[in-house]
Amino acid sequence: MAEQYFDHVDQQYPYALIGPLREQVRVLEDRAHHYVHHVRMDDDDRATMEKVHALLEATRAELERLREASGKPTE
Repeated sequence: MAEQYFDHVDQQYPYALIGPLREQVRVLEDRAHHYVHHVRMDDDDRATMEKVHALLEATRAELERLREASGKPTE
């Protein structure tokens, strides 16, 4: 079995790694918000997109909660 390859020499921490993921989810959340409020669609489709937006919003909040719970490394 091949040895596992690591991108970084130093140990990485969730606090640092979750931040960029959270920001990418924020981009998707903003896009979903735009679709809900600025794209022509029928009511059922808009309701679906509102659910997508709410899911992304909740995901971003959970990522932030996990990031804060992981603690900022003191190095």
